Amino acid sequence: MERRSAKEIVAGYRLLREVQRQFPEDSERSNTMGNALYLRKQYGEAVKAFELAVRFDLGSSQKEANLAQACEAAGDSRLAQQHLERASEIDPLNLNAAVALSGSMTQVGIPTRAGS
Repeated sequence: MERRSAKEIVAGYRLLREVQRQFPEDSERSNTMGNALYLRKQYGEAVKAFELAVRFDLGSSQKEANLAQACEAAGDSRLAQQHLERASEIDPLNLNAAVALSGSMTQVGIPTRAGS
């Protein structure tokens, strides 16, 4: 991802807010907003944006994984694990979710197949 100046990030964020007003139920817009908020380290707000993205696109493994990552960054490991499990259920080939889920399960002492 190309680095942007603070001025460009703020301008992009304002544009996303305008798009949000025009298309409030667009999962891609919510996902993009979540990514922007996550990069700004606004994890609580990123969680809200990713929750909308998931609500508007229930079959997206990647959006569930994005939500899990934001939950983890916001300090809610239990909820992050639930979203990783859901991401893996939707798409067992989502390797990012599977690896993250395996790591979170190992951290809390739940053996995984590879670690058993």
